[in-house]
Amino acid sequence: MNEIINRLQQADGPDRALDVDIVFALYPDIGAYQPHCVGEEPIFWSDPYRKQPCPQFTASIDAALTLLPTDYKWTVGFSTHVPHNAEVWVPGLTGYYDGECDSNRAIALCIAILRARKAASAVSSKERA
Repeated sequence: MNEIINRLQQADGPDRALDVDIVFALYPDIGAYQPHCVGEEPIFWSDPYRKQPCPQFTASIDAALTLLPTDYKWTVGFSTHVPHNAEVWVPGLTGYYDGECDSNRAIALCIAILRARKAASAVSSKERA
């Protein structure tokens, strides 16, 4: 997950390869196809007969929000450090998880969501141990 967050922070704009890598990171059991030809659309599927285009997480705030569990709270805006900022709050955890980048707010939101989900997953793993 850290590698994807780092790549998101360095992204110059929407990136379809990153969109697919986000699916792989969050949903390892889902199949996905990363295109090799220019203009070919990446797809993913949850079973052999249900294929759909990979959402454009890095281009669309609406698509990025599909990565957010329904009980999390979020905001996007700007920061004094960078043009695009997002914050995500996780129920039961203290503080918020931020995402900042130069490229766009959808990517900032992806960064914040991945950080929040990573933290929530770590807490959940400790509770199960």
